[in-house]
Amino acid sequence: MNQAGYRHEDKYLIDPLQTEILKERAEAVLQRDIHTGANGTYRIRSLYFDDRCNKCYLETENGSDPRAKFRIRIYNDDPGMIRLEKKIKTRGLTRKLSAVLTREECGELMAGRSPELSGEEDPAKKELLTELAAAELRPAVIIGYERLPFTYAPFNIRFTIDTKLWYSEATESFLEEIPHFKTPARMEAAFSGIMELKWDDYLPSFITEYLALETLQLSRFSKYHYCRAQTM
Repeated sequence: MNQAGYRHEDKYLIDPLQTEILKERAEAVLQRDIHTGANGTYRIRSLYFDDRCNKCYLETENGSDPRAKFRIRIYNDDPGMIRLEKKIKTRGLTRKLSAVLTREECGELMAGRSPELSGEEDPAKKELLTELAAAELRPAVIIGYERLPFTYAPFNIRFTIDTKLWYSEATESFLEEIPHFKTPARMEAAFSGIMELKWDDYLPSFITEYLALETLQLSRFSKYHYCRAQTM
């Protein structure tokens, strides 16, 4: 594995036809993620943070290296499991640090406040909360989408297709039903899905060849930057 848990992460923007073809090909050589529902998908909702100068947004736009983003994430609209995550990108590799939040801690962060630390927190949670507070990060935008995930366990490979991308500025409603959300302008005309391939040190050629990845164009696409740009 790459040093300190860093992984490769390639992204591609795909149109409706490519989306359907890749779904069929992935079914043939990969395994469905065990955490999906009957239709093989799950919903992701994330609350992203930025500072008053929009540092995270601008670093993504400029391709700064290294850079990092903080977010809170839930799955299938269920607030029963809430995670605080820091995603780091450096030298073309990515790493994700995470910690479980209580609903009360999440509420404090949603309100732009730092949860009070008792000293008994998990070290990872304490480190992430301390860093988030020191950077004076505040809620910026909610982003949601539906994910179709596949895995290849022998080499810790993860292949996902994300569709139905949406965003909302109602950050105070992150854990509730979102009253108003929008689809990014021009998205349907430009592409219908975001395909991602993640691996450690080795990516078998039979996977890239069968998925015909050489016919697709690598992208620096960021859901956060793309959706946040609609609000600027």
